[in-house]
Amino acid sequence: MGQRTIALTLLCGSYFTVCTGFLPITRLTTVLPKNHRQRFFFSFCRENGKGVPPSLLVSTALGGTMGVGNIVGVGAALQLGGAGSIFWYVGRCFLWMMTKYMEVFLAVSFVSGTLIPVPCGAEPMYYISKGISGTLGKILAVLFCIFCALASFSSGSMTQTNAIAQSLWESFSLSPTFCAVILTLLCGWVLSGGCDRAVKTCSALVPLMSLFYLLGCGVILFFYRQNIPDAFHQIITQAFSTETSALTGTGVGFFVSMRVGISRGIFTHEAGLGSASIAHACSGAKSPVEQGFWGIFEVFCDTILVCSITALVILASGVPLSPSAAQDAFLLCLGTGGGRMLSIAITLFAFA
Repeated sequence: MGQRTIALTLLCGSYFTVCTGFLPITRLTTVLPKNHRQRFFFSFCRENGKGVPPSLLVSTALGGTMGVGNIVGVGAALQLGGAGSIFWYVGRCFLWMMTKYMEVFLAVSFVSGTLIPVPCGAEPMYYISKGISGTLGKILAVLFCIFCALASFSSGSMTQTNAIAQSLWESFSLSPTFCAVILTLLCGWVLSGGCDRAVKTCSALVPLMSLFYLLGCGVILFFYRQNIPDAFHQIITQAFSTETSALTGTGVGFFVSMRVGISRGIFTHEAGLGSASIAHACSGAKSPVEQGFWGIFEVFCDTILVCSITALVILASGVPLSPSAAQDAFLLCLGTGGGRMLSIAITLFAFA
């Protein structure tokens, strides 16, 4: 990701954060109150017959953001930017939280009739074309459609399916062709059921895959618990290091780790890309603000929680830094069973 794009996203996130009075920090307890927790895990039906429950749409949106970037992407960030990249990977999330909040807020505002009611499932294009008057708004809306479609084929599909095929081949010796056929059939079955089936599938997979993966990480962290303080020390000290990067051979370590961490973070949580607002616009939330808080929770769960734990697993276990570092950590600590466990987790993450 280019430096200008990174700077622009940081500027937008900073603007939204400051103008709302640092909302993710000052209203942190509002993001997931008790009744929301109950609905997130136990509600699998429509509320009052109007739209999909907000909590289930969080699972759908998380299914679109939580993928191989949470596992393979963290290892790649560590390889390119060192341990310090994780500081910027996670530390900037408060800015991305407000970016995700605003795009979700706009989507729900338009679809709920607060601004202009639109058909369900295509809201970013509509609120761009209606929010920006004239020809410019229409041009930007068309460009969003084109780029969103291209992204869905590349980072949205190719990266995920390649990770599934590679992990299942290494752990279970399943051929890529067989994996491709099964994935195609499963995706076709989900899509044939429309929005309802996609929501129900993700609401079942997201909690399962998250708990499954975090359980394995918890075992590894317990096994290497004596190395956790040193892992935190590496992350903090290398984030502000002024030494030249030994991995890239150019530039100052501080700027390299910051650039790698921020760019990889955006790829992981997708704040500012507009994809999450498509799912959130189907919500039956009473207010855009309520659904916007779920967007904040997405970024917290995706990056601050899962990515941080992945980084700690890699650094605490001491495996060589590479995109497959998490796989190496599972194999080192849990043996062949651990490698297969991670392969299943990667498959669930990528499929969702």
